[in-house]
Amino acid sequence: MGQYARISATAAASVREGKTFAVYGSVAPGKRGHVVYLQRRSGSRWITVTRQTLSSRSAYRFTVRAAARGAFSYRVYYGADGFHASTASATKVVRVN
Repeated sequence: MGQYARISATAAASVREGKTFAVYGSVAPGKRGHVVYLQRRSGSRWITVTRQTLSSRSAYRFTVRAAARGAFSYRVYYGADGFHASTASATKVVRVN
């Protein structure tokens, strides 16, 4: 398990309080049916917000409500499987105005 899956992630840079925004992307190589986790940074820890099963194209799309003002860090996490070590996407910072 020395290899890592690659996770792409895209999210809005800013959003208005009370509105929703999407965090979406894909995992390569294809991992159809596997689960990915949307996580938000809280202090020094990553807290899982929700999870989703990858589509037939190994894609995901999370919808998040911007409930409070501030800057929030998100990432998408993929747990280890029989072929790849666990990994996470780059951190995406979303500013809520």
